[in-house]
Formats: sequence, C-alpha cells, structure tokens
Amino acid sequence: MNRTLGAQEEFYRPSSDHRIREIIAEVVQQESTVSLRLAARRVAAHWGFQQASEKLRERVQQLLPKVEVRAYASGSNVFLWPVGTNPDTYENFRVANTSPESLRDAEDPPAEEVANAVLFLL
Repeated sequence: MNRTLGAQEEFYRPSSDHRIREIIAEVVQQESTVSLRLAARRVAAHWGFQQASEKLRERVQQLLPKVEVRAYASGSNVFLWPVGTNPDTYENFRVANTSPESLRDAEDPPAEEVANAVLFLL
C-alpha cells in the first residue's frame, strides 16, 4: 500500500519536488529498471492520482536530473536504471507475483529485460 504524501493539488508545487525525487529513487531501487511511464504511475499513487497523465509524467521527468538514476531512451520509451547498472551487460528479468503492484504492461520492461527472459526460456 502506498503511503499518501500529499493532496493532488500539492503535487505540482515546488514544495513537493524533494518528496517526488525521493519516491522516484525508491521506485528504481525497489524495481530496478523501470519505465518512466510506470515510475510516474507509482509516484502518482502517493498523491492520490488514479493514473499518470502526460502532465504528471512530464513533471516526474523534469525532476530526473536531480535523482540518482540513469534515464535511457529506447524507441519511444524512457527507462530509469539504477546508477551502476549498465543496459549493455544487464542479465536479469522480473516475474510478476500475485501482487497487483507487480504486474506491468507490455511496454514497461526494457528490451534488455525482455531479451533476458526470452534467453532464459530458450
């Protein structure tokens, strides 16, 4: 369950910047590589949003330079990687469990993770 950090109207205020950056870092730390789209959804939930609008995703993306994560574009998606994790040598993949929070849409895992899962299956 997400802890509530503020009301929706507070999300876009500069006073929330620090908290948003903390949550982005937590999401990347807990989930390893994550799409910006999914990270924005995880962040949004802490302010009571049911979904992450384009405006909300842009707000999250604007704060990325001050978060210790590496953002890599892949096609039309942006993926957030933990510092020290190199996409070229990444060998892991995640499998969903029974928790609804563990489920991801098809565009949420980076290509490197999908390739690793396919290699595992082969």
